[in-house]
Amino acid sequence: ALAEAAGVALSVVDLSADFRFAAAAEYAAVYGHPHPAPELLARFVRALPEHAGPKADADRALFVAHPGCFTTSVLLAIVPLLAGGIAEPRFAVTAITGSTGSGRTLSDKTHHPARRSNVAAYSPLAHRHAPEMAALAAEAAGTARPEIAFVPLSGPQARGIAPLLGLLGTVTGLINSFSSLKIGQVVSSSSTNVMGGISEALVSTASGVIVALIASVFANLFRGLYQRQLSQIYESTGQLELLHRRQWEREIK
Repeated sequence: ALAEAAGVALSVVDLSADFRFAAAAEYAAVYGHPHPAPELLARFVRALPEHAGPKADADRALFVAHPGCFTTSVLLAIVPLLAGGIAEPRFAVTAITGSTGSGRTLSDKTHHPARRSNVAAYSPLAHRHAPEMAALAAEAAGTARPEIAFVPLSGPQARGIAPLLGLLGTVTGLINSFSSLKIGQVVSSSSTNVMGGISEALVSTASGVIVALIASVFANLFRGLYQRQLSQIYESTGQLELLHRRQWEREIK
């Protein structure tokens, strides 16, 4: 406000959660208190640089609300799927985050002896980033808001987020099947719903398995390359150490 009053043009990239929702009511519903500056919401572009596109006109591009950490990792995965109509707008997301995302206050979430070799879920299906994911994904892809079942996990590492994206049809298909099944009715109109739900689950599961297999192949490939590079580094380091030791012995003699 002081800068604008002085006639100074500012470019703002807000990393907090204050301007990630287009409507003040959505912000209040997620964070439990009114938005402190609702009059500024319309001035912000809410998107990753890859998804801003024509929306980021010259005036609004000066004010950017960057998505959160979990949301960034998920948007990069699902926005192309939604925009291209490749997947149904229902996703199951499990993401492991490092301790630096939990703030600096000492707690079990930031205490590495407690996190070491452990993975623990927190706020499953109720994390505040889930509505943000759905809203920004729809805005970036130009589609209706997807359904996102989000389970965050605290991991043993310090930095980084590792998201695992699944198709929610596997779960919802089976739920629809069992909900349509009525004991004692072998032939009825509900059989169509049962078979449809099972088909949805099978197709979604098959798609997930294919994606997992491809990811596993690439992961093993890169792991092998990494291990070979690491072995070469160790071998070169050992040779350098041996040469240095021989040079040191000659100098002593």
